[in-house]
Amino acid sequence: MFILFFLLLFSSISPVMAEGEVITINKAQYSAVPVAVNDFQAFSGADALLCDKIVEVINNDLKLSGAIKPIKRATFIENKTGIRNRPLFAAWKQISANFLVNGQVERIGREIKVSFILWDVLLQKDLGGFAFQMPDRLWRRAAHKVSDQVYEKITGQTGYFDTKIAYAAQFGTYLDRRTKIALMDWDGANHEYLTAGDAFVTTPILSPKSDKLLYVSYKQKVPKIYIKDLRSKKEKVLSNLPGMSFAPRFSPDGNCIIFSIARGGSTHLYEMNVHNGEYRQITHGNSINTSPSYSPDGKHIIFTSDRSGGGQLYVATRDGGNLRRISFGQGSYLGPCFSPKGDYVVFTKVSSEIGFGLGIMKLDEDIQASGERILATGYLIENAYWAPNGRTIIFSRQEPPVGSRVHSKLYMIDVSGHHEREVNTPDNASSPYWSQPLEAMGM
Repeated sequence: MFILFFLLLFSSISPVMAEGEVITINKAQYSAVPVAVNDFQAFSGADALLCDKIVEVINNDLKLSGAIKPIKRATFIENKTGIRNRPLFAAWKQISANFLVNGQVERIGREIKVSFILWDVLLQKDLGGFAFQMPDRLWRRAAHKVSDQVYEKITGQTGYFDTKIAYAAQFGTYLDRRTKIALMDWDGANHEYLTAGDAFVTTPILSPKSDKLLYVSYKQKVPKIYIKDLRSKKEKVLSNLPGMSFAPRFSPDGNCIIFSIARGGSTHLYEMNVHNGEYRQITHGNSINTSPSYSPDGKHIIFTSDRSGGGQLYVATRDGGNLRRISFGQGSYLGPCFSPKGDYVVFTKVSSEIGFGLGIMKLDEDIQASGERILATGYLIENAYWAPNGRTIIFSRQEPPVGSRVHSKLYMIDVSGHHEREVNTPDNASSPYWSQPLEAMGM
């Protein structure tokens, strides 16, 4: 819904003649790698159920990734478990397993130690093992960390399962919609609400350490950015600058925030220091500039501007210098975001040709874009964001209203355009944001 506010900022979404190639990704099938996650060995009968739950989470993580296909337990032939036994590889080959995960859980006081080994069944080779020790109440995190290591060993890509997702939960009807900011594990577990639901809120943004939250609230009738400390639960309006403030993003080091302020017919980008409140205006003139995002190294920004007609993507240095346009397609481009490696940008595109689309562009070392690919289309698509490994994109899609009912959900899709799936949330959902891995945040 919030993307409609952005569209209203622009006088039109009239087409601009295309100067670059546009490719729409087809949904050709591809094969996931078959992997067997064996039962984990428990050293006491009381921990047998815990082992089952850990294996269930690992299987679910790997399945949801789309790159790995867990093999059903009912087909297993060998019944030996634990990390000390060399597998009977012929038994695993017979059920078409390319890889095998063997593991165990030991209880150490109030903590658990989860250990596992990944085997290459075809090469009959030990690919390495890991052990994680943590409080037993964090058993799900232990399972996610196992999934991360298995995924990385098999695909060569960094795992992203030990992460959090923030989003705007939606309640009510199409004309009477209420929202709360929600936070959950990547797979939907440990769900909680961070705001009370007394005002319309949207676009939650977590700080790099996930200790602070930015979001836009209409509590003051016009959109204002609030910043909330997730430890102390204290919150305040980010800035008292006049006008409507929205579209915030943290800098990669978490020390600054970039955002938009609309007033007097223009919309401009501002950057504010989180610690002392000092700010500077980055863009000037009579144009509309919005949806800013930092590059991974913090040296550049990308944003949407109508200075050339419609909404097009522009890149500049952090202070607004060396400004250049990188999109040249028909329609309007909104919500751009650099990938974690800075090699792609994801965006929402609105045009008469495709309606709403989720797109990406490849970027070179000089942040020049080469063509664009549309990965998904729909009635209303918005707020795309990257998984920490840059392989998966999360976004929200709203279907056409049916009477007073609205259906808006989160979706994930691989950067190749494959494996689109709905994310399980208890409510309607929009404006997703993916955290950094919890390990990287010292959590």
